[in-house]
Amino acid sequence: MMFERLVEMLSPVGGVVCDPFTGSGTTGIACIRTGRKFIGIEKDDRYFDIARNRLEKELRQGRLPLEFDTHNAEAHGRAVARTVQPLVGSSGSEGP
Repeated sequence: MMFERLVEMLSPVGGVVCDPFTGSGTTGIACIRTGRKFIGIEKDDRYFDIARNRLEKELRQGRLPLEFDTHNAEAHGRAVARTVQPLVGSSGSEGP
């Protein structure tokens, strides 16, 4: 959650985030979850494999980000969420 918040604060939706010290891929996961593109650089093969596996697993999840409709929430006194098309599909290709 913390990395997702940082990515949201420091980059626009659809923007590109570059992490030159990718490690286990936490920043990349945050980018997938918040609709950003990600460039990761990691020199250690072990961590590269860990990050790649985590990112592939996250992409296979097929999560759709939620967009909250504040107008309806106020009108009905509760939060109403609707799904939004992801920028990256589960196949790793960009969406329409």
